[in-house]
Amino acid sequence: MGAGWKEIDYTMAGIPYDKPIVRIRRLNEALTIIRSMWTQEKTSFKGEYYNLSEMVKAGELPEGEHPKIMVGGSGKQLLTVAGRHADIAGIANVARADAILKSLAQVKNRIEWVKDSARKCGRDLEEIEFQMEFPYATITDNPEPILEQYAKRLGVSADVLKSNPHALIGSVDEIVDRLLMIREETDISYMVFGPTIVEAFDVFANQVIPALS
Repeated sequence: MGAGWKEIDYTMAGIPYDKPIVRIRRLNEALTIIRSMWTQEKTSFKGEYYNLSEMVKAGELPEGEHPKIMVGGSGKQLLTVAGRHADIAGIANVARADAILKSLAQVKNRIEWVKDSARKCGRDLEEIEFQMEFPYATITDNPEPILEQYAKRLGVSADVLKSNPHALIGSVDEIVDRLLMIREETDISYMVFGPTIVEAFDVFANQVIPALS
């Protein structure tokens, strides 16, 4: 779940596309309500965006169990919400040139935002898992042309993209080494790959993933 960032999604649903802080605050209230409706027989809630009175439980779940909630984002306010509610916190990249992540240190900083928020809520940090997507995933022995292509599309230099923690462009061995390093230096346990060509899925499945197990 997220605050929603594509205006066309709101337009199609007939929902006003409010400014980010409104969408994030609304998400925070919604997640509070959802969690309550999984555990309480009746939920009453009075907030800025939602008002419920004696809403019945959503359904019967095994004791102590509920569907996992994943909240993903890159900004501090959204990741603070993730720290309050998420079972899985996704550290997202940003497509805008002025906000694209440029180092693994920035990813680690965002993980700390989640953890700080969770601590303030009294949550056990062991309950939270971390996820990261790699949308720029290409297996190649000649990375420079591909780096230039992606960089041009994003409006950044090839050097910036090369250091971007979400970019996996290189040989199988280079990609495996990079992923092992990321796993070693962060708490990220969920990794989502986005190869740009269909054939690369087999290589990731048969060569990259087994090396991480």
